[in-house]
Amino acid sequence: MHWRWIRFRQALGRKLHWPSRLAHAPVPLDTPTYDGSGQVTHPDVLDFGSPWQGHRFWMVTTPYPFLDDTLENPSILVSQDGISWQPPVGLTNPLVEAPSTGFHADPDMIWHRQSGELWLYYLHTIRHDRQYLMRLRSADGIHWGEPETILELPYQTIRSPALLQQGDEIWIWTVNMRDGPKLEFRRSHDGVAWQEVEPVVLELPGYNPSHIDLIREGTAGPWHMVMQAEPKRGGPNVLFWLVSEDPHHWRGGRRPLLSPHDAPLWAAQTLYRSSMTLHRDEPFARLWYAGRSPANENRIAYREVPRSLLHG
Repeated sequence: MHWRWIRFRQALGRKLHWPSRLAHAPVPLDTPTYDGSGQVTHPDVLDFGSPWQGHRFWMVTTPYPFLDDTLENPSILVSQDGISWQPPVGLTNPLVEAPSTGFHADPDMIWHRQSGELWLYYLHTIRHDRQYLMRLRSADGIHWGEPETILELPYQTIRSPALLQQGDEIWIWTVNMRDGPKLEFRRSHDGVAWQEVEPVVLELPGYNPSHIDLIREGTAGPWHMVMQAEPKRGGPNVLFWLVSEDPHHWRGGRRPLLSPHDAPLWAAQTLYRSSMTLHRDEPFARLWYAGRSPANENRIAYREVPRSLLHG
């Protein structure tokens, strides 16, 4: 996509659409990748508050240089400050090689309190056929077990899994593009066997859900979601911040948190799945968000979101 067309579209978008509520990061982060491109997308970040296995922040992401899905394989990066990232010592990315058919995508990770393990979920998709929800487990973030197939579903039934542990249960939200687009919610006692789908209500007029991430503030606070949303009338994807008092009802504001219409060139084509963390003792949420340039370069950047913007 030519940069001149992008600039024209941005100028038009600024006249026709709401501007971003948050200022964009001027440049993306440095994110080392096993293929050497440094291009990544779809981050998911865990903030342990203090070092876990030597590092406070753990990220799973996938290289996606120039939309090459053969390289879109889950990889781990670590950081002490959420800004400077590198693979942990002793780990060789990717965690799993590219499949013989289809591609990997959409990783999400939780720290399972009872086992003390990282549980990493991702998709193996065979276009126009099937999707598989996969899981990897690790006690130290360095040594990972073999992939497990958790769910098998028709193509486009499950997108962007976002997981949280609530008490003894694992909760998962996904986007069903086949029958929607719509949000869906499931529960599990072991992260493997899932109960029936529960419906989710989304109050976001003019937009469809695409890719999501979730957190909860403490054990009794509201839920927060950052959503890559698709305008129903067409155009590039934006990011909304949504809130909920329960897992089934989500509401967003009129203006996106971030829009490509006023983005720097690195994110001027579109925005993608992003990740956030939130601690009660901090006056902001931490946001790692993905963007794409007119040349199809995929990068992520970091911003701190004031609490005044966390109301959806």
